[in-house]
Amino acid sequence: MVHVSNEELVAAIQAGDQNRMGELWEQTERFIAWKARRALTTLEGNSTVEVDDLIQSGYFALVAAVRTYKPGEMVFVNWLSFYLQTVFA
Repeated sequence: MVHVSNEELVAAIQAGDQNRMGELWEQTERFIAWKARRALTTLEGNSTVEVDDLIQSGYFALVAAVRTYKPGEMVFVNWLSFYLQTVFA
């Protein structure tokens, strides 16, 4: 299987190939889960939020990041990180 970069997948999705969203999710899910676990540790038990809830919210952040990403400005996961911080806050 040929590896396609996140940026290439985002470009394909932005061009109308919505079927590639699942592929992008598969490539970024571990990163999103890692960020979700980090966000939970900052809450230090002061919340009833579970990691699965944050990961699900991370999917919505991914969708928003894909909609607004501008190729060439930065690496996609950096762009996604901003949206994850926002949704996890």
